Amino acid sequence: MKTAKSYFLYALLALILAWNPLLPAQSAPAPDAKAQAEEWTGMFTQAQTLWEQEAPEDALNLAAMAMQFAEESFGVDSPRTIESIHLVAGYLVEFEAYDHAEPQFRKALAASKKVYGDEHEKTLTLTADLADMYGYAGDRETATAMYEAALETMRRVLPPDHRLTLLSINTLNDLYYAAGRLKEAEALLLGDLEKYEALFGSNDPDVLTATENLAQNYRQR
Repeated sequence: MKTAKSYFLYALLALILAWNPLLPAQSAPAPDAKAQAEEWTGMFTQAQTLWEQEAPEDALNLAAMAMQFAEESFGVDSPRTIESIHLVAGYLVEFEAYDHAEPQFRKALAASKKVYGDEHEKTLTLTADLADMYGYAGDRETATAMYEAALETMRRVLPPDHRLTLLSINTLNDLYYAAGRLKEAEALLLGDLEKYEALFGSNDPDVLTATENLAQNYRQR
């Protein structure tokens, strides 16, 4: 759900960008690792719940708190921190705050490559989400290039029935279509649609999207 930017949003962004996890912490008793994990999980889950309940500003606020807590408690390269930054970046995209979302996505992507590797599902998901952000922001050329590279890796390393690959094919088709690259859009769908129909069924929502995309391409020829 997209909402108008507000004073709250900019104030929160200022806090996020000004916060420095490298500053020395105050001396305190060593926290319990299990308690830290439970506290983070509670904040992270509640942020998602608030978003689903259409309370986006509260959700972003809590997601930012979860992100800072994760960096302080588990380190910048922790899987929990990566998930937290990813969540904040995604919410910023929904607020159309692309200039603030981009560095968060890149921060999460760099950490994911370090922790999981360039070809891990999490890294590929972050790459696709960053490419989506560029598309929403109007930079379709960058979005297309990122999706082309990511899709090549997805086809090589992910299972043949992985949903991320099909979603990426549909998105790249949309980018090709918007750029008038109809032959490439058609070839992209024809190469995989039959396989995904066999895997997921012809009534699967993503398969139906791909089918409609192909029909749209034919109508424009």
